Amino acid sequence: VEETRSTQKTNQIPQLFITMAEHFKLPTEILQPARAFVGLVGLNHVQNAVHRTIWDAFTVSRKQDRQLINFKSFEGNHEYPKYKPRELADCEGYTPNGVLKAAWFGKHCAEVPSLLVLFYDLEWADPQWDERQLELASRVQVIRTALGDRPTLLAIVLIQAERASQQLNDKVIGLCEACQLPQNCLFLLPYSDRITGYILKLENVFMDLSQQYYAKLVKLLKAKRDGLNKDIQPLLMLRYQFKISFFSEMRQDYAAALRYYNAAYTMLVELLDQRSTDNHLLELKIIGGIVSYKICRLNFKLDQVRDALYQFQRHIEEFRYRVGPSSLSFEHEAWMTRQFSLFGDLFCESVKKGLTAIQTQHPGVYYQLAARHALQRKRLASQICKDAAGCVGKSPPSLPATRYLGQRPWRVGIMGNEPSSPEHEMECIQLVQAHEYYVEHSWQIIPLLTEAIGHFQKLGGIRMAKYLKMLVGVEHYFNGEYDKALALLQDVAMTYQVERWPKILSEILIRVLRCSCVLGRIDVYLTTILELIGSNPSLISDDERCRLQQNMQKIVELNQLPEIEPGLSNENVEVAKAIWHNASTGQQTVVITSSFSCVECKASFRDNSFTGNHPVSVTVYMRSTAPLPMKFNKIHLLFNIPDYNQSSVEKLSLVPGETCAVSFEFLVLPQHIGIDLEILGVELCTGVGGYCAMELHWSSRDALISSMMESPWQQLEIKPSASVYPCESNIEVSLDHSPPMIIDEWYSVRVVIKNTEPQAISVVMVTFGLDNNQDNELIETAAVATVPGNQGDQVEWEPSLELQISDMEPGQIDGADLLVRCTQAASRQFVLKINYEITIGDKDQPIRCVYEKDQVITLNSVQPFAVSRKITNMKCQEMCPAQDICTVYYKECFLLHTGVEASSPWPIIIKKVSFNFANYVVDLSPEDLAVGEVQLGAGEEANVLSCLMVNRSATTSLSLGSCTLEWCRASSPTHHISSTTLPLPIVEVTTAPFTVKTVLPPFGISQQTFAASYTIHNTTPLVQEFEVKMTSSEHFMLAGTQQTKFRILPTQSHVLTYNMFPLSSGNLPLPPFQLEHTRNPKRYMSLLESLLPTHIYIKPSPTALPATV
Repeated sequence: VEETRSTQKTNQIPQLFITMAEHFKLPTEILQPARAFVGLVGLNHVQNAVHRTIWDAFTVSRKQDRQLINFKSFEGNHEYPKYKPRELADCEGYTPNGVLKAAWFGKHCAEVPSLLVLFYDLEWADPQWDERQLELASRVQVIRTALGDRPTLLAIVLIQAERASQQLNDKVIGLCEACQLPQNCLFLLPYSDRITGYILKLENVFMDLSQQYYAKLVKLLKAKRDGLNKDIQPLLMLRYQFKISFFSEMRQDYAAALRYYNAAYTMLVELLDQRSTDNHLLELKIIGGIVSYKICRLNFKLDQVRDALYQFQRHIEEFRYRVGPSSLSFEHEAWMTRQFSLFGDLFCESVKKGLTAIQTQHPGVYYQLAARHALQRKRLASQICKDAAGCVGKSPPSLPATRYLGQRPWRVGIMGNEPSSPEHEMECIQLVQAHEYYVEHSWQIIPLLTEAIGHFQKLGGIRMAKYLKMLVGVEHYFNGEYDKALALLQDVAMTYQVERWPKILSEILIRVLRCSCVLGRIDVYLTTILELIGSNPSLISDDERCRLQQNMQKIVELNQLPEIEPGLSNENVEVAKAIWHNASTGQQTVVITSSFSCVECKASFRDNSFTGNHPVSVTVYMRSTAPLPMKFNKIHLLFNIPDYNQSSVEKLSLVPGETCAVSFEFLVLPQHIGIDLEILGVELCTGVGGYCAMELHWSSRDALISSMMESPWQQLEIKPSASVYPCESNIEVSLDHSPPMIIDEWYSVRVVIKNTEPQAISVVMVTFGLDNNQDNELIETAAVATVPGNQGDQVEWEPSLELQISDMEPGQIDGADLLVRCTQAASRQFVLKINYEITIGDKDQPIRCVYEKDQVITLNSVQPFAVSRKITNMKCQEMCPAQDICTVYYKECFLLHTGVEASSPWPIIIKKVSFNFANYVVDLSPEDLAVGEVQLGAGEEANVLSCLMVNRSATTSLSLGSCTLEWCRASSPTHHISSTTLPLPIVEVTTAPFTVKTVLPPFGISQQTFAASYTIHNTTPLVQEFEVKMTSSEHFMLAGTQQTKFRILPTQSHVLTYNMFPLSSGNLPLPPFQLEHTRNPKRYMSLLESLLPTHIYIKPSPTALPATV
């Protein structure tokens, strides 16, 4: 189809549309958008480079946004068509010989310009201005003389090197008077780098002048039309109405042109009813097709798509049954083809410009209808024109051309219903039929079908596209292009095979058979024969099926040439014989996929499942629907595992209508236990004595395709796959472990196996792992191993483990030690599988059978302990009792309390507690506070105290680090030490603008003065202001500054000293030292509470003790 698409559509289709027969044609100007016609005079674009640039700017690479003008270059002395005006008085009673002259379109589109523009090289400062002005005036006069009385407008363009810097009104007026032109018809064209801009401006002016010309013609024609008698002069009125429409279109007045064309079409329909005879029908059909085409084109251009569709449907319904003479009925089909294809072109052009097509209304529908009428034209031509072609010969003479569109050569000048000469009419009709008989209709049909296929495929009409492809293939077949026909028909045949269209399929296959025979394609030839001889006898006779089967036997068995297929020309028969003779000298093998051949095959397992100690049984069923027996000498059975592919060299003879069965048996290898076996296909081989061997292939999918003929064959149950399971096991399996499992420990599990089989077992494989039917999170947080991992390692081992133990004699007990580790508390399922082999059979041919036993185990995991962490100040006061994140101060000490409470039902031993603090955390704890080995029972708790300081300030939260606990069960203190790592709290670090250091004696004595000093240090680079209040209490008398305000310079300190006199003894509260930061009085209250001491111990005075003591 792609090769057909590459044919020159623009050359072939217009020929089909323009030439319905050799004796009449349509002007090519009708198929093009109407453009204003402007003539350019005085441009020597062959020898003058400047003129060549100007000419190219007007004519080369015109974009769509430019004016619709057709430019043509004329010589100064060119002779234009003579003007023959008909006055209004002359139109009365005038009866034309036809509606439209065939040369009228070409005359007004390429011969008679609406505007003639004279280009002349003349500078304002030319020293010979007067002489050049006279020369220009003489050239204008020559053009006027050549035009005669035609109303064509004239204009002058002066080509100058540069624009004039000053107004030269005198020269402009003098030049216009000398040339007898108004000043608005004189233009300047400066030749510079910006010449394109000047050209575009000139085009706009030329279009305005052309529109004036066409408007004048329209006005004149309207006056003539209005003076006619509609009943007496309908043809002349139709002619004037069409000319008015065409000139309106040329002046780009599309709305008016559409209105005039509609009126012309209405006139034509009325005239058609008046002149319903066959004498003038063809002329009216040609004119009607032109007018309807113009209406549809303008509707599409004005985005009135529905009006275009309505007009075309109206047009087709008007002329559908106006066939004309039966001897020339093929002309009506050619005309219908013309209408549908032209409308398809318009529709396609609009789609390319953005119109949205739908599946039920798109250009492909009209191309397909055009192709249908072209096929009908081909059939009528073969029926009607054969006798005329035999009488006239292969080179019939041409008919004389007519002046008017659509007129018959034998009715030139006869406008009434008067009969023409019968002898002359019959002679001309015979010539028309002879010309039609030798037309290459296939080359006219194929491009139409190809266009339709493209549009149907774009919009999802796959089935219609396949049908049209079939028609294209048939046309290639009739045209003798058998290679293209074969490619297309083979593609289409696959679709009709799957969708079961036997009648259409048989016709396609017969043509495929003939094409493959002519081309010597043995593979396609044999494949097609196998499909045809298996067809329903009601579609192909038994004699034909026997002939085809005998041809196949000659190729594959008898080493003979087949009979050439009937229906081929003598030339093709000789070519085919030569190709087949060359093919018979070699040896080749043809592989055929036999989904739809006359031989049907089904392969099935006996059962859906087998065990490892029983053979697998497969049966292959075959039958033939051919009329004669078919012989095969080899059969292959293919599986998804190539190790089990089977072959049989037993010769088979398939009797028509009988089912043949061949069985295969084999044992499964131990490594394939647990794998599903699947039948991939069956191969039948034949062709021992011929020059071509044939292999028929069936896949498992083909076996499931039911036959096209009803029979018990369809009731055969097919099992294309089977599962192979291990043998039933008799061994005893138990587990030795101590549940529950503790998180992060290496939990010991021992698998105990006792051989209770009557024979020794070998290759004993133990597989233990997590059940894959659980949540992924449970699988990812557990692992199985035989040895524990390093302390602190993350769980990255496989979730299952396989290991082998030694062979076991009957009654022997053995086992395997496994370790399981989990990182989350949950209930998990583990699968334990024991695979082993037992050798049975003779010693010469031992058979290894695989046995399997599996068991599902549920293990629960619990937390070993609960860890609590809290932060306090140096007074053991909690710093964040109601918050998740504590706030500590930069370079201020605080305490970290870590508590470990055992929650496991089994006693555990804490081997070691280690801290991995962040690099910005300073550990100030003494070494003797490290925790040693401690055993904890359920509910018991151990605590660790750490003194820390953060030496880095930050705007975000910081982690203090992590804590690692190394532990084990108390029942196995030397084995499987586990490690648990926990994160330490996250803190926010705040920088305080000051610190307070208090100096007090370790104790005081009642009624003895001691000194107390408070040092306030400014830690910022700014001056800080403070206020201090110190009041006495009931336990102390106080001497010193009790209230003051002071400022501390950056990084400096201020000391306040007090003398305190205790009045009693005991652990007494100190007088409150109230320090306020004047900028933030309450912000640092918690800091002060942690820095300032609140109590001091006071001993009794020695003088107060009794004397006896």
